Amino acid sequence: MPIHLSILVFVPLVFGFLAALAPGRLSPVVLLGGTAVTLVYAILLLFDFDSIHRSLSLSSPTIADHLGSKAGTWLEAIETGEQTVVGVNAYTETEPSPLTEAGMQSILVVDESAEREQIEALHAFKSRRSDAEVEAALRELDDVLASGANVMPVSIRAAHAGVTTGEWSDTLRRRFGEYRAPTGVVAGESAAASDATAAVRERVHALESTLGRPLKLLVGKPGLDGHSNGAEQIAVKARDVGMEVVYEGIRLTPEEIAASARDEGVHVVGLSILSGSHGVLVLDVLERLRPPPGA
Repeated sequence: MPIHLSILVFVPLVFGFLAALAPGRLSPVVLLGGTAVTLVYAILLLFDFDSIHRSLSLSSPTIADHLGSKAGTWLEAIETGEQTVVGVNAYTETEPSPLTEAGMQSILVVDESAEREQIEALHAFKSRRSDAEVEAALRELDDVLASGANVMPVSIRAAHAGVTTGEWSDTLRRRFGEYRAPTGVVAGESAAASDATAAVRERVHALESTLGRPLKLLVGKPGLDGHSNGAEQIAVKARDVGMEVVYEGIRLTPEEIAASARDEGVHVVGLSILSGSHGVLVLDVLERLRPPPGA
C-alpha cells in the first residue's frame, strides 16, 4: 500500500482507538484538525502533559498555545490532588537514597580547571584557523538562509573552514530568532483552595499592602538543564497564592535572568538548577544583579 494511503487509513483508526479510551479528552484534537501532528498530541493528552512542550516542536501557534494551556491545567491538577501521579503526590514512600544520606558529598562538583581548559582549547583552535575563511563561510551561510536554499552544503563547508557550532547557531538565530516553547504556567488563583493555600494567600495579600503592589517572583532556569517540572510547579503554586510570577522557560543565561529581574521589577528571584552547576550559575546571577559601583 502506498505510504500516503497507509497514513489515510492509519490515522483515523488510531484516533478511533484513542477516542474509545478517553472520549472526553480528544475534543481539542478534533478542533485542531485531527492531523497526524496532533495525533502525537492526542497520545500525550492521555498520558503525560509534563512532556508536551518539551517533546514537541510545533510550528502552529494554535497547537502550541493549546499545549501550554493544557500543561498548566495538568500541573494545577497535580497540585490540588485531583490528578494522581505515583511518586509525586501519591505513594511517595521509598527506600533511603545514598545520594541524600551522603549529604553535600553526593553532589558532583566539577573542578573549575575543566572549564578553563576547554576555553583555552577553544581559543587555541580559533587562533589556528583562517579568519577570512570563517567570515566568508558565515556570509555564505547567511545568504543561503535568506534565500531558503539547502543549508547542508554550506554548513559542511563552514565546518571545514573552522566555524564553531556556536557561530553557526548564532547565524541562524540572527536570521530566524529563537523559538521559546509554551511554558504551561498560565494559571491564576484557583477558586477552590485548601486551608493551607488560603492561609498563604492571606499572608501574600497582607504583604501586598505593605509593599504597595503585588509580591512579584521570578522563577529562572539557567544553564542547559531541561527538567522544568519542579520549577513550573512552584510557579503555578506561587500564582495560586496571589503572587505575580515571571517564568520564561528553560535554558536561560544568567544575563537574561538578571535583565528580566531588573526589567520586571521583581522582589524575589528563585533559580532551579539540576545540572550540578548551581555553584557557578547562582553566583553569576547574583553578580549581575548587583548595581555597578557608584550607582
